Amino acid sequence: MSPILDSLSPKDCCGCGACINACPTGALLYSTDEFGFYKPQINVSKCVSCGKCTRVCPKCNNLVVNKPFEVYAAINKDGKVLKRSASGGIFFALAESVIADGGCVFGAMLDKQFQVKHVCVEKIEDLPLLQKSKYVQSFIGVSYKVALNKLKEGKKVLFSGAPCQIAAMKSFVGKMNENLILVEVVCHGVPSQKFFSDYFEVLNKRNRGVKDYIFTYKRKILNGMNKYICFTTNKGKSFVKNWPQDSYNAFFMDAKNYQDCCYSCKFAKAERIADITLCDYWSWDKYHKNDFPTCSTVSGICVNTDAGKKILDKVVGKLILVESSFDNLAAHNGCLLRPTPKPNDRENFLQEWKSKGFEYIEQKFEKKNRMRILKSRLQMYVPEGFKLWFHRLRHGN
Repeated sequence: MSPILDSLSPKDCCGCGACINACPTGALLYSTDEFGFYKPQINVSKCVSCGKCTRVCPKCNNLVVNKPFEVYAAINKDGKVLKRSASGGIFFALAESVIADGGCVFGAMLDKQFQVKHVCVEKIEDLPLLQKSKYVQSFIGVSYKVALNKLKEGKKVLFSGAPCQIAAMKSFVGKMNENLILVEVVCHGVPSQKFFSDYFEVLNKRNRGVKDYIFTYKRKILNGMNKYICFTTNKGKSFVKNWPQDSYNAFFMDAKNYQDCCYSCKFAKAERIADITLCDYWSWDKYHKNDFPTCSTVSGICVNTDAGKKILDKVVGKLILVESSFDNLAAHNGCLLRPTPKPNDRENFLQEWKSKGFEYIEQKFEKKNRMRILKSRLQMYVPEGFKLWFHRLRHGN
């Protein structure tokens, strides 16, 4: 047995892939568990019990953490960047700066086969591949090894991902490297690629072919949620839905389809490993209503290290940046403080999907949530003028 498999139970493993990247003999390979979450698999004949896998595991080791010393609400000044970003376009500004300095950026993309995976980008024009959220566990592959090689070449590397992936990258590199910038996105939890692929197969079948899918499509609205999912069929027809109308995204928002360790995530706390933490600034208008346009999707930025402050200072001219407080940001983003609670029916839900298929759980979802789906559809057709009037009446502006 490999040291990592002796030290960490499958349920505690986050599938970050650090151990696989570190294995010098190729004894560890990617595999998946019964619900499709990535886990290491051992080829015992190749294992030399060197222990490198355990030494880089972020779940087996405690890394240095820092509490945010600066917190901001922010958006990118460039409207085009803002529109194609999941939130405030902060990631793009940071990534653009690194590439402009001759560096490279690692992050998650949704490829043409609708698989989510980490890739390396070295051209500014390719950064849109990494923009917008993907609510799926990203396949890391050998990204840590590639990033380390880039650092050894003297290049700046911005590595972005979920907190566990950031911890894995930090652990994999080991000693401090001034050219490495770690940017995490606050994470509620991740569904597996298999779960998304099963959903997409049903979506594809119902619509006779889907050629494009966006998890966070933006529209200027005022119904409390201005990010939608959007997909385009092979015939070129686009459909925009709010999350309560769509089974996959509703399951995600209800936290039914995360991997086990997400519900006890050791990285979901105020103290962080990343240099910068990014998140949606929900209810920003309670604290900053005069600082941003009414329909803005504002980001929260937590600066956790001097390296984080240094790179943020470089891009400050590209942002509308307003000082805020951690307490205000965390009040509407609980995963800055604690993991997502595990729903009581999570095990039964995943077993039902496994045994009866996605089409069955989708039909069950649609039947059970008819009123919620109808309400969400109706909200989308309320005239914008009425929404704006009601918003101003409610918030007194």
